Amino acid sequence: MSTQATTNVSRKRRASKDDTTYPLCPVLLNELIYEILLWLPVKSLIQFKCVCKLWNSLISSSDFVKKHVDRSSIDPNLRNHRLLGIDYYLDHKFLLSPSLRSVIDDLSRPIFDESSFELCLGVEIVQSCNGLICWMNYENDNCVNYLNPSTKFKSQSPPCFDHPWVFGDVDELCFTLFGFGYDHINDTYKTIAIYCDPIGKKTMVKVYELGVSRSWRDMQSLQFFPCSNIDTYSEDYGKFVSGTLNWLCLSCDKSLVIVSLDITNETFEEISVPNVVTTLDYVGSTKLWVLGGCLCLSCDFNKAHFVLWQMKLYGVIESWNIFLKISYMDIGPYYPRPLFMWDNNEIMLKINDDGRFIVYNYRCNSLKHLEFWTSKIWIEGGTYIESLVSPYNASVN
Repeated sequence: MSTQATTNVSRKRRASKDDTTYPLCPVLLNELIYEILLWLPVKSLIQFKCVCKLWNSLISSSDFVKKHVDRSSIDPNLRNHRLLGIDYYLDHKFLLSPSLRSVIDDLSRPIFDESSFELCLGVEIVQSCNGLICWMNYENDNCVNYLNPSTKFKSQSPPCFDHPWVFGDVDELCFTLFGFGYDHINDTYKTIAIYCDPIGKKTMVKVYELGVSRSWRDMQSLQFFPCSNIDTYSEDYGKFVSGTLNWLCLSCDKSLVIVSLDITNETFEEISVPNVVTTLDYVGSTKLWVLGGCLCLSCDFNKAHFVLWQMKLYGVIESWNIFLKISYMDIGPYYPRPLFMWDNNEIMLKINDDGRFIVYNYRCNSLKHLEFWTSKIWIEGGTYIESLVSPYNASVN
């Protein structure tokens, strides 16, 4: 056989071998690529959408977006976690800190740098959920706004509605409760608006589904929501945890309870707080928080200690337990604001507006003081987790 013929046969054999093995490679590679991409930050993922159509389709899929959020939320290195603040002193900007890990590791840098976004006046944050920020503009409180600063997704709800019972001075006593959260059963983001008339004992509850609804609809099952007894000393925005929105409320016998609104079933129930904080003595100082995926309750205990309770299993009263108790002698006369908790048994709390923070290890009962340069930025929304979430059917402004 000639040299040329031998070469041709050799090439055919290699081609035949390659043709046999090649179809198996993309399956393996795609699985590996998928897993690798799940660990990348949002900024990189957005850039990698341009690599090819396959990557764009993969990164844009709802399954990938959900898994990326889930993985980011449990990342022990806090790479996608940010502190969310508002500059009330200058331009009313939303501000995001660098990753929480870099903030903790380098105390010399400003906790907020130049990574500001979305200039708007009169901002009040309702909730940050899965990378979506729900916020109100109190100069135009008839609409609710939504923003994902990572993807630049923006949307605005239709006007809620004109208040149905405006009679003289009565309107000044009416108030609105808002809440925002993720309905994992129906895969939608819901905003709840509860309009309350404590004098007339009237309630109107409406819901807007971001990316699904084009208008607010009535929640008929919640028209008897106990709004008139909501603790006005607490924040007006419901705390979202385990598919529910939660507010502090005074029961008929004037004891403190939690009103829990299930955003999937659109029903509500009352949940008892720890017995030691049920009396009126603690109404003014008691607040709700969400830390580590659990509902928490804080109070100014006997005006001597800041105490934080945790409901380890949501809805199970017996699971309330004290896991933080700090003397005001150690932190000064300030009511701390819990910001976040991570897996090494530590909690970060903001002490005042001058950059004082503490990290409390509730296993070792140890306290570490931190001091950042904050330029008097108010940390309004707690922790924000970067994500690719942008409800597909929502209108982008």
